[in-house]
Amino acid sequence: MMAGVQSQQLVRSYLVYDMTDSAFLLGVVNAASALPMLFLSLFGGALADRLDRKRLIQAGQGAIMVIAVAVAVLVYTCKGRCSHSSHPPGSRLSPSSLGRTGSGTRWR
Repeated sequence: MMAGVQSQQLVRSYLVYDMTDSAFLLGVVNAASALPMLFLSLFGGALADRLDRKRLIQAGQGAIMVIAVAVAVLVYTCKGRCSHSSHPPGSRLSPSSLGRTGSGTRWR
């Protein structure tokens, strides 16, 4: 459960830095993602005492999933600031970006 949240935070940070090349904006995005945990933890504790914990965790994980899917769709369809980025999503990991020819290990 936590590995998914940590992976999402890592990918979000990489995406922000890749799209903006700004360490300041990277810090702003990471701080903004931590603010709900800071301010809403007391309310979440009160809800956990009053409601069924299993259903509450399922609802929270479902909300995280919906947000992750929405972000993935926006990134994939370039609805973000894709016009400012010279690399479409996933292009940095393609074999053509490494400059290889054929299936061998020789460089051009």
